[in-house]
This record gives sequence, structure tokens and C-alpha cells, in this order.
Amino acid sequence: MKYKRDESFRFSLIKPIEGTFSIKISNTQKETETKLGKLLIDNISPSGLKFSCPLNIPEDNPDVVLHIKFPLGDIQVETYGTIVWKKKDHSGYLYGFESTPNPEVENQIITELKKIVKKSHNK
Repeated sequence: MKYKRDESFRFSLIKPIEGTFSIKISNTQKETETKLGKLLIDNISPSGLKFSCPLNIPEDNPDVVLHIKFPLGDIQVETYGTIVWKKKDHSGYLYGFESTPNPEVENQIITELKKIVKKSHNK
């Protein structure tokens, strides 16, 4: 398993966030996109996340790109990226997902996470 220890922060969620994903498979012939699947996000950073789902998704394959959507605070996050690690667990698989760099999405995630932390400290 690979871990990004140099990230600025990773926010562990008390309650997992439900999201959806589709898989885009590209090769020299054509591009194919799957139907939507469901996932549960366990933790998040501006450049990636850890999620679980029952589907066995290939890792470290540049032809396999995930399109993930999930609610975070007041916004809907939409990101693309790849699986960088995978681990079998009791209900399916855990995945490490690295987003394709997108400063706008990264800033949105940081802003929403700050709001969430601030709300939790004001309770």
C-alpha cells in the first residue's frame, strides 16, 4: 500500500459520506464509461480520498479513470482520478484514490472542510 505522508492534511470522517462513481476505460480503440456505482468515503484530503465499495476495481492502471461525485458541506464535489492502492476487507474493498490535480476543486474541498471543522468546534 502506498501512503502520501507529505500531504498537508487528511480529514477522517466520523460518519462516512455516500457518493457515486463511474469508471472510464480508455484505450487506443475507444473510451467506455460504466453505469454509476455507490461508494462510502472514509477520509478526504484536497488531492484524494479513501473509500470503500463492493466492486473490485483495477489499481495502478492509467487506462482506468474514476469519475467520483459526493456532497461535502454546502457543495457537490466532482473529481476524476485513479486508484493508487486497494485492500480487501469484510464488505468488499478499501481504496486509495488520487485525484487528477485541479486547484479549483482542491480549494473547494479545503474551504468546505474548514467550515465542517469550525461547526464541530462551535457545538
